[in-house]
Amino acid sequence: EWVEEVAEIGKKFFLGVGLRGLGNVEFKKDLRDGQWKIIECNPRFTAAHEQLVRCGMDISLLIYNHLAGRPLPSLNGYKQNVTLWFPRRDYLAYKELKALNELSFWGWMKSIAKPQVLPHFRWSDPMPTLAPFWDSVKNRLSR
Repeated sequence: EWVEEVAEIGKKFFLGVGLRGLGNVEFKKDLRDGQWKIIECNPRFTAAHEQLVRCGMDISLLIYNHLAGRPLPSLNGYKQNVTLWFPRRDYLAYKELKALNELSFWGWMKSIAKPQVLPHFRWSDPMPTLAPFWDSVKNRLSR
């Protein structure tokens, strides 16, 4: 979801630190005071890059073409409501919220029943995702 206020804060932040190149800054609204707070900042590609690509904003191609002196791709629009999903983290959060009676199983199912982007998964090369999962299963079985 595009939030103009957050975009302006991010732009001001990167201009203020003098960043040249690609940057990713994440904010979360503090419910105590209603202010946007920085929770993470990275001057590099991040796991969220795959979400950008799936939304139609191939930033890596734009940067490559810029550096190679090639015509820049158009970035006029993007798909909305494409969620970056970390299944293991999400499941652990669900268990924690369920224990506090703040989220039911069906509430969790509803929250993930939408287009999801797995940050490191491709059907054409599944091993970067499957190998750590398999290692986790082996570790649990060996206990």
